[in-house]
Amino acid sequence: MNSNKQIVRIAVIVFAAAMLFSGCKKDIPEGLAVEYIPKKIPAAGGTASFTIHPGSAGKWAVSFLDSKGTVQASLDWIKLSQSSGEGETDVTVTILPNDTGERIVDIVITAGKRNIPVRITQRDGSVDAPLYFEVTPESYRNLPPSEGGNHITRSLAVESNRSWYAGIVIPDSATHGNWVTFLPDQVLTCANAASPAFGDSTLNLSIDNYGTIDALPREAKVRFYDTDGTLLQEVPVSQNAIPVIFEVTPGSYLNLPHDGNMQYHERQLKVTANISWYAEIVVLDSVPGGDGNWINFIPGSVKTCGSAASPVYGDSTLNLAIAYFIDRMYIGEPPRKARVRFYNTSGTLLKEVPISQNATPLIFEVDPESYLNLPSMDATGGNVARSLTVTANIPWYAEIAEIHGDPDLDQWCLFLPAYSMTHGSEASPAYGNTVLDLFIGIYYNDVPGLPVRETKIRFYHSKPSGGSVLLKEVPISQNPDE
Repeated sequence: MNSNKQIVRIAVIVFAAAMLFSGCKKDIPEGLAVEYIPKKIPAAGGTASFTIHPGSAGKWAVSFLDSKGTVQASLDWIKLSQSSGEGETDVTVTILPNDTGERIVDIVITAGKRNIPVRITQRDGSVDAPLYFEVTPESYRNLPPSEGGNHITRSLAVESNRSWYAGIVIPDSATHGNWVTFLPDQVLTCANAASPAFGDSTLNLSIDNYGTIDALPREAKVRFYDTDGTLLQEVPVSQNAIPVIFEVTPGSYLNLPHDGNMQYHERQLKVTANISWYAEIVVLDSVPGGDGNWINFIPGSVKTCGSAASPVYGDSTLNLAIAYFIDRMYIGEPPRKARVRFYNTSGTLLKEVPISQNATPLIFEVDPESYLNLPSMDATGGNVARSLTVTANIPWYAEIAEIHGDPDLDQWCLFLPAYSMTHGSEASPAYGNTVLDLFIGIYYNDVPGLPVRETKIRFYHSKPSGGSVLLKEVPISQNPDE
């Protein structure tokens, strides 16, 4: 058995290399390639096949290399459907019955200057041949829950020169029943201890569909025994349960706009599932925008979101109503956030869909952005008048900074009391657009060497949660009288 597995490994390497060339029939490989799946031929005889890709050489031919290393043009116990040819060719090998010892031959395919051997091994057919027993495949693991029909079928090929029988062991039959059985109409039965089978056979298995969702794989074993009850081989069989399907699309709604053309945003979450589930909305920051009920399930959605006490099963569409985020007290605030969380009936979190909505963008501009090097007086010798145009959509207020701590130097720039809208205060801020009129006093040069005097008008945003944030500074400077 070990020597056979070694032959298989060598042949599989040849086959894998050949498949690299055979992936695209239009690309003719430069050298020879052969596709061959190795197997041991029973003593009673049988067939094998291989495919020749001669490559650019075009023509090919075969010869035989026997177990003694002698090249033969032909052998009396092995026949080929074709011993030479041109182009890609499928060759069938017929092996005649063997009443002697094990027979091994290498069929050598030659194309151009390259040779590839294909080994054929036939079992010992002599009267005193050693007993053997092999079952292929050696296992059926992780079978699918179903394959579209009422049951799944699989075959086990027995190669043997002895008497034997088989049985099925199901450790969890109390839970799953006899979910693996032998098909009654198979060509050769599995026999039993009282009436064993002999030699080669094919056992056909019937495997029930596994309709349970999200369960552990179920397992069984097909055991083969000698007539005295000795275990010859064990073939494990396992089958997976139906996997959980739970998908939500889209996976998120991020940075939703603050407003739109309706009274609220409507968004959908499509659930694809094969289990029972329920959903809930969790608002992460309930303060911005009101009482936190800015996102809800729409009662008229196709199917409800369910609950822990009354879950939904299978596919569904959830409709969300998301209020506009337009309260002027929250303009320029960070996005507000929520999560739609989905759970199974045991309360395990299945999926979380993040949702965020942007507040109204903050607008605050002051024009001009500075008044630098103003003259000491206007053209008529009077005070200098200037104005600042504010464009805003938030509550704000303005202050004139005291830079020097000297009234003569600091109180030369004032807001005029006759401006159209107040500049506000921290306690009573202004809102929106306005024009601020400035009074700038005459700067007499009554002391030689006076410096340029400077100040700043600072604009603040009154935060709804309390406190203020500096928005902008407008620098103002004035030269002394020359």
